[in-house]
Amino acid sequence: MSRLFETYNEKVNPSGTNPLTICQFVVPSNHRVVLSSIELQPLGSTGATSPIEFDLSLQDDAGTSSDDSANLIVNSPGADETKQLQVRNAFSGEPTTSTPRYSFSLHQQATRVWNPPNPMGEHVMEGGTRWGLRVLSACSFNIGVSVQLEE
Repeated sequence: MSRLFETYNEKVNPSGTNPLTICQFVVPSNHRVVLSSIELQPLGSTGATSPIEFDLSLQDDAGTSSDDSANLIVNSPGADETKQLQVRNAFSGEPTTSTPRYSFSLHQQATRVWNPPNPMGEHVMEGGTRWGLRVLSACSFNIGVSVQLEE
């Protein structure tokens, strides 16, 4: 692992059909990628609504989506490695989800930084897999998402 640190930022409005994949990480077949945290921030919420449910799931295909790898920002000064991780978003057709691995919720008036619940505080995404961050409940406002990764 070359220790190439990356950040993916997205703003989504999950008011349509749910579950809705916010973003999907397509891990290259030749190495693993570490997901260290996901920050979720409601933008324009009210206090009268229920918490929003999310999950991080293993997915089988890309669904109908767009490549958003240009928004994957490398945070390693002086790094000359080429990022290999791909990010997909703007899902109009949901990917096939085979295994939800983690579920967590967000109160609509709070920002949450979610770290995978294991001794190392990170989730290793195996080479050649696809991982989707999904919102499982509808809401009427945007949600800011920031994901910290390492190749």
